[in-house]
Amino acid sequence: MPLLPGEGGGKPDERERFIDWLCFGDERIVGQSQAAFAEELGVHVKTLTKWKKDRRFKQEWQARLRETVLAPDVIADQLRVLHRIATNEGDSTKDSDRIAAITQYQKLTGAAAAERHEINAGDAAGAREMSDEDLMAELQSRVAQKALNAATD
Repeated sequence: MPLLPGEGGGKPDERERFIDWLCFGDERIVGQSQAAFAEELGVHVKTLTKWKKDRRFKQEWQARLRETVLAPDVIADQLRVLHRIATNEGDSTKDSDRIAAITQYQKLTGAAAAERHEINAGDAAGAREMSDEDLMAELQSRVAQKALNAATD
């Protein structure tokens, strides 16, 4: 749902740029603060805080996250990379990086395990009728939603 002119203050393109800044951390200036980004946009830092609390802005932010960094295929790729880093003992990965990868992998897969239980407990009959691929897609969707809720709260 596109942002409407003047909704929550600011021009729609300014609000879109802020959503991009929030979603794509690797594309923003490393370490750039929200205050610095507000200055770049030519708005007060409190305006950005106000936007983040705005219902429509939050909906657009969540939708952008779901379409990009929290898409099931992106999460699956991240899990594969974390798993590779966590399990390849013979490579040059530092122990601290391996431990960080294991921790992240366990957080994500722990959320997946909790979701699996929720699916089975909530709709056992429906889950039994689903293919493995459909169950995995549902699981990835629910994990992405949890991550999305955590990212925007």
